[in-house]
Amino acid sequence: MSDPRATLDRLTVSPGLTYDEMVTRFEKTVPPLPVAQLAAAVRSKPFKDVKALLVNASPVSLFIFYALDATPFMTKAGHSAKCKTYLMGNPLVAETMYGYNAGVMLHAPLRTAIFTDDFGKAHLTIDRPSDLLGNFDEAYIAATGHTLDQTLALLLQHLEFPVPAELAA
Repeated sequence: MSDPRATLDRLTVSPGLTYDEMVTRFEKTVPPLPVAQLAAAVRSKPFKDVKALLVNASPVSLFIFYALDATPFMTKAGHSAKCKTYLMGNPLVAETMYGYNAGVMLHAPLRTAIFTDDFGKAHLTIDRPSDLLGNFDEAYIAATGHTLDQTLALLLQHLEFPVPAELAA
């Protein structure tokens, strides 16, 4: 059983871009999961071909599984902040942890948000993967969380966003 007092680092970066610039850059860098191709491959091809499809489909080893733009609803309700949330990850990484504890799907894919604050400044925020996955009592899952920290750091570098010190730890 995991420690209920476990802490969680929420990482927020503010690269000095507008909200629209951040969303555009993020969505150009992290491609959508190729759902139709993946479903067809799962139905008709050996797993090695499914893996090859995913390995070749993203330059940053991450995919957007789902995006939700909360802005239209929230602005209609009178809020001025903008926010778009994403489920982001890689099915190949999730698969390596799944056999140890299928409950890892609670955090695979990861949740990410790009939002504006009260002053209109844009930020990207995500909970540190090693904190999320470190709550499972399994060394391999915890190690994968640290690997995902590194993947996230590489993504931020690729985006030319600041990389929090917590990802280097």
